[in-house]
Amino acid sequence: MTGMATEPTDLSISVHGEPGPTVVLLHGFLASGAVWADAVRRWAGYRLVVPDARGHGGSPRLTIEQAKPTAAPIMIADVVRILESLAAQGDSKNVLVGHSMGAGVAAGVGAERPDLIGALVLEDPAWMPLERAKGWRDEHPAQEWAQEFRDDFEEAVAALRKEHPAWSDELLRSWATSTTQIDPLLKHTGQCVARTPWADVAAALTVPTLLVTGDQDDNTVNDESLRMVSDISNPAIRVAKVADAGHFVRFDNPEGYHSVVDPFLAEALDQPASPPSR
Repeated sequence: MTGMATEPTDLSISVHGEPGPTVVLLHGFLASGAVWADAVRRWAGYRLVVPDARGHGGSPRLTIEQAKPTAAPIMIADVVRILESLAAQGDSKNVLVGHSMGAGVAAGVGAERPDLIGALVLEDPAWMPLERAKGWRDEHPAQEWAQEFRDDFEEAVAALRKEHPAWSDELLRSWATSTTQIDPLLKHTGQCVARTPWADVAAALTVPTLLVTGDQDDNTVNDESLRMVSDISNPAIRVAKVADAGHFVRFDNPEGYHSVVDPFLAEALDQPASPPSR
């Protein structure tokens, strides 16, 4: 089902399930809501709201003003509008689940508007030391990557499959298709990082927050990041490290991801734990 009872924004949004405990799924950079198809099936017992972020998928492109120096403020504002619309419909205890860019946006919303959410799941947000963050941005030229899929989609998908053999074909193709849709104004990952330092955002969180990362070298939340999180000493933040997973924790090890996220969602939404829907 597409659309919401009260359209809060011009974003492309799909909604699944009946009104009730609601989970808002926020994808990462270069992706779109399509990459959540497996989670939508698994979490069929919840109402799931799945937007394409601005500049991604079927959502509107960014203006020059929105894209520079960072698109994070407009992306955070978009999610706030979605949550305000849900609150107007009576949904008062929503959970934000985000990956990478989406996790950063979710954390920003959690810090700014904790009244709108009950909990956060942050899958490998860009929480890393400044120097590493600069290198990550410079090493990820979005348009060059996207152009590979535009030029020869099947060849690029085959290369992606070799790089990520654990990914399902559904995830491979949905992520690859989404990559071709990226806004031309988005040149690198740094354009979607919030202005507020992530450590300040982490310290400001007051809602129950599950920070999920993996054990591979390409995780943005690595051991140094985890030491910084520990130093912040925010009791609202729990940490789960999933084995055999890199930056795309859910893609790399779906069962490992769900083994820590599903119980957290059930607790946050006051739902009994039950076998997943496939």
